[in-house]
Amino acid sequence: MRVELRLFTSLRSGRKNRYTLEVDDAATPVALAQQLGINLNEVNIVLVNGISSHMLCKLQEGDIVSFFPIIGGG
Repeated sequence: MRVELRLFTSLRSGRKNRYTLEVDDAATPVALAQQLGINLNEVNIVLVNGISSHMLCKLQEGDIVSFFPIIGGG
């Protein structure tokens, strides 16, 4: 199945902003991160179709997954 992955801020460093990925039917956001070599410790927020989710949720055909890193400031 196909899903789209969108990366934000520092997660884009050395990568594209968006990826369309072919994954198996049991895929999770963890699998997407591993496929692209993204360190799981760098991902703080996961959205699936714009809704807050988690790294182990089962993805569906056509899902849009967004990864946001820890954002500092003050």
